[in-house]
Amino acid sequence: VFLVAQRNLTECHMALFPASHVVVVGGGFAGMVVANQVLERGGRILVLEKAAFCGGNSAKATAGINFLKNQDDSETHFRDDTLHAGQTNGELASLLCRNSSSDMNWLIDRFDLDFAVVSKLSCHARARTYRTKDSIPGMALTYALIQM
Repeated sequence: VFLVAQRNLTECHMALFPASHVVVVGGGFAGMVVANQVLERGGRILVLEKAAFCGGNSAKATAGINFLKNQDDSETHFRDDTLHAGQTNGELASLLCRNSSSDMNWLIDRFDLDFAVVSKLSCHARARTYRTKDSIPGMALTYALIQM
């Protein structure tokens, strides 16, 4: 849920506080997104992870990632479903929904991910949960980002 928010916050922080060396705490999906964003901008990273391997809880995720891609969907529906499904801030939910298509394209273009499967989670009004064909999509997504 926080992929988009994390990416955009990172872009804002990097504009305000440019740095060539960044310490990323946590080797899960969000941490790997930040690490890749820093590398794309020419920075150097150090990833600190408490486990013996990267991936965090994201590597165990089995549902997929929600993106606004369907023509029958809308930013408003997506935002409402996001707010209904969990405890989150309205501004962050709006940011997630507004930028989800470009984030999906970044993952596809940069990491050659194939979001071939789309499904509707019980807490959402529309099918917008995308995943790879892998049995554990969270592991496939996280592993792709770790291969930077």
